[in-house]
Amino acid sequence: GYLDYKKRVSYYWPEFGKNGKENITVDMLLSHQAGLSITKGTIDIRLLKTNQTKVEEFLEEQEPIWKPGTAYSYHVITFGMYVDVLLRKADPKHRNVDQIFKEEIAEPF
Repeated sequence: GYLDYKKRVSYYWPEFGKNGKENITVDMLLSHQAGLSITKGTIDIRLLKTNQTKVEEFLEEQEPIWKPGTAYSYHVITFGMYVDVLLRKADPKHRNVDQIFKEEIAEPF
């Protein structure tokens, strides 16, 4: 209940809303329509655990490869990174995907 799919990602993560990403909604991001399936440059995925700020900054600088909402392409690697940051920003406890899954799904069930 922390995410509204119709709101812009930048509502939860203000720094995301630049470089052509200003109007990307949560729905577009989660349904692979944001145009963010590839990145300019590379980043070590291990930074998700060791330096989340660096990952956020890397993602914030990305530009869509098409006009968001007009096409679809599965975000194989980038999807998890974007979702992790978005959830941390939206969650009142600022938990990452692992923590949310553990606390809200794995442990109760």
